[in-house]
This record gives sequence, structure tokens and C-alpha cells, in this order.
Amino acid sequence: MRAFIAVHPTAKVIDKLAELREQLGDDLPDSAVRWSEQVHLTTQFLGNTDDSRVSEFVEALRAGCATVKAFNLCCAGIGCFPTARQPRVIWAGLSGDIETLQLLKESLDKRLEPLGYIAEKRAFKPHLTIARVRELNTRQRQAMPKLVERFQNTEFGEWRVDRVELMQSVLSPKGAQYKVIECVKL
Repeated sequence: MRAFIAVHPTAKVIDKLAELREQLGDDLPDSAVRWSEQVHLTTQFLGNTDDSRVSEFVEALRAGCATVKAFNLCCAGIGCFPTARQPRVIWAGLSGDIETLQLLKESLDKRLEPLGYIAEKRAFKPHLTIARVRELNTRQRQAMPKLVERFQNTEFGEWRVDRVELMQSVLSPKGAQYKVIECVKL
């Protein structure tokens, strides 16, 4: 199975992000971007994982989460990867107790490494992916930096992170569908 570990925002935060989608709809229609239907923060992407090893990953998840207490995150502002002038991903930013989030990630990395997981070398930049760019016309591409600036300080809400989930991603022509394999409380 294709697996990842994630933290999910509350329904209230997701509703605020849906309002943003409506506000951006004229500038970024569905033909230009594919909006994320299942918003989450990925802490580790495990990739293709043998079904018979799921229990090992669950134990690693439990061990990694045992070292971290619940914490708060705030979702605010938007940005693009790699840049607003050449966007491939549109994201909502995260702030709050980022140090604890980083500790959680490092704890999970450490527990997953013996199972063959290789942590990313690049710096962890916590965010919620809200859209993937399909194809922008010239006007839309030129508008992106202004849109990022316009929503730079928009707050989408705060939530208490008190659980982490091992997820399965099932790919289909309509996009990925996610299924919770295991939920571990902090």
C-alpha cells in the first residue's frame, strides 16, 4: 500500500480554507488548479509499503508519538512552491508550536528509520497543500504573487494537535483517496 503519516486540521479550519477556495475561484478556476479535497499535513511520506509490515509501522508511530504531548497549530496565509511566479503547489502556512511539531517529526523519523524509511534531507516546511497547479495562463501566472500577498495575513484557524494518523493513499483517475489505517493520540 502507498502510505504516509499525517496530522489533520479541524473541520473549522477546513471550512475556512473552503471559503478561501471560493474567493480564489475567479482567479484560479478548476481548469487551472486541482483543489485538495482532503487537506492534511504530511509529516512522513512512506511510499509503497508492504501490507504485511503495517503492524511494524503502527508500533513505530506509537513509539514516536509517546514522546510528544499535544500542541497547538495555527493556519494562516498562503504561499507557493517553488515560488509564486512559478507555482506548482499552493499551500496554507502553519505557525504556533512548530518546535513541538519538529520534535514529533524527528521522533517519528528516528522510529521509522529501522524500517527502511529515509528522512528527507531538505528542511521540514510545515504547510497544508490546498491546490496543485494544472496549467496557468499568462494572466493567472502574473496574478499569483498578488494573490499570495492579498491573503498573506488571512487566518484560517487554530487547532489542538492531539493525534497523528497512519494513512493509506489509493490513487485513481479522480485523484487520491485517503483511508486511516491507525490513529495514535499524543
